[in-house]
Amino acid sequence: MAYQTYWEDEGIYWLYRGIVTEKEVLDSNYAFYSNPKSLDYRYQIIDGLEVESFDLNPSVLQELAALDSSHAITQKNLKLAFIATKPNVIDTFKDYMKYSRMLRNHWQMKWFMHIHEARQWINEP
Repeated sequence: MAYQTYWEDEGIYWLYRGIVTEKEVLDSNYAFYSNPKSLDYRYQIIDGLEVESFDLNPSVLQELAALDSSHAITQKNLKLAFIATKPNVIDTFKDYMKYSRMLRNHWQMKWFMHIHEARQWINEP
């Protein structure tokens, strides 16, 4: 498995590694939404520092953006913190954010180079 999920008190932290497949990204997201606690969460941290690449078709990024945008109707204040340093991983995260904005997802989204920056941001009011 190319990812690990950590359920935290107020959010979720995903640590992705290696070559991440479409199935793994979709499975991790569907697991989040199938958990009733997710409705009360304030953040998602998507850590891609150890990712070599995402093996994703653009249509999967669009599907993820649509899924999240539909949940944004009831989950008003979620923050998504993306962590990456490799240009190809950053590009994947930026593409997802672009699709989300096209769907008028109002969640706050930002990418960082370090986990401590992401955690600081998610704890800001």
